[in-house]
Amino acid sequence: MLNVIWDMDGVLLDSEPIYLEVEDSIASRYGKDVRTILSKLLGRTAPACAKITVDELQLPLTAEQYLDERNKLLLEKMKSVKILPGVEAIVRHLRNIGVRCAIATSSPFDLLQSKKYGKDDFFALFDALVCGDDVVNGKPDPEIFLRAAAAIDAEPSNCVVFEDAPAGCRAARLAGMKCVALPNPHVDIGLYNAEEPQITVPTANLLDFDITSLGFPPMKQS
Repeated sequence: MLNVIWDMDGVLLDSEPIYLEVEDSIASRYGKDVRTILSKLLGRTAPACAKITVDELQLPLTAEQYLDERNKLLLEKMKSVKILPGVEAIVRHLRNIGVRCAIATSSPFDLLQSKKYGKDDFFALFDALVCGDDVVNGKPDPEIFLRAAAAIDAEPSNCVVFEDAPAGCRAARLAGMKCVALPNPHVDIGLYNAEEPQITVPTANLLDFDITSLGFPPMKQS
């Protein structure tokens, strides 16, 4: 049976709108639209996002200044982030049938703690959690997924990754893992197709995903 590695933002948690709100609030002050570079930001570490944003949008800030302002806003706002619909039921089902699950997120540790706020029971369902501070190379490098697989004592070839970012889909492919893509509606679908995920969920909604397509037994109807 496959082991499951989950990206967090946009897959487990409805955090992408919060990122967009915060990043746009900074960029719009200078007449820039962060949506024009969103595909380059998804799945990347915070320092990488800061550098890309400042360089691509030509903001009159250093990457460090942008990152500092961004993180101050995110740390508070992410405490209220919600678990996406259908996610907890799937994770609980996988746990009940003995599937090992890990989270592999580019989020730094302090921001991860904000996102976990009030969700201890949910995060306790996972066997391991690897964050951006645990790796040298962020996505699309496969390091974070390989570390997550090692943390649950799983062979990469026996893992499937759930991802909403093209960079994450590439990292999964380079790690030798299967991939379920949950495309962000603001990103060109061609960027996902180029990474050849085994399964693409067009709606990016796990409520529309049939886990039997990965060989898992069906969930009980509630």
